[in-house]
Amino acid sequence: MDLLGTVGCDADLEKKLSEFSTNGNTASLVIDMQPQFLQKIEDNERENLIRSQLIMLDLFVQRDIPTIVLEYLHFGVDRTNQEIRERVEKIPRHSYVTKTNDDGFKNPELAHQLKLLNVKFLLLMGINASYCVKKTAKSALSKGYVIFTARQLIANQSHTQTLFHDDILWYEKNGVYFPDVQNMYGLL
Repeated sequence: MDLLGTVGCDADLEKKLSEFSTNGNTASLVIDMQPQFLQKIEDNERENLIRSQLIMLDLFVQRDIPTIVLEYLHFGVDRTNQEIRERVEKIPRHSYVTKTNDDGFKNPELAHQLKLLNVKFLLLMGINASYCVKKTAKSALSKGYVIFTARQLIANQSHTQTLFHDDILWYEKNGVYFPDVQNMYGLL
């Protein structure tokens, strides 16, 4: 099954994406949704990002889609946003992995947990789309995972928005990218 480079939502893609959650081979990664990083995102963008992620996490609770929360470990950086953390706690198969740099796979615990889950597809949610999310996505691709995300599930700090627009092309080319999360939500 080759989903790389697929954009949009045609019938063939719908069929393939419906296999993600129904075959139990999908997990989600919530990346760096910590208050110190979130405060650097414009208010409207931040509210939309959190609201969209909460909607997806509600679905993961219902469908038991495993979720791993990546948290940047550094002195003075808080845990993941409380609303998101509370929702994640309701997902039967969830865990937390700390990281000390942009790429979540630098901590071998992430690869270990994904191997135990026997997943092939990774739904990426988080910040910063041009750095932490993208570096983790690149490592996921190099390890054979198929990545997918939607516009409302990833964001950048306000001062890096020009990079974000360029990186959308990268997500489209290297994974499954949805310009609207509603299209993805209906398929999972």
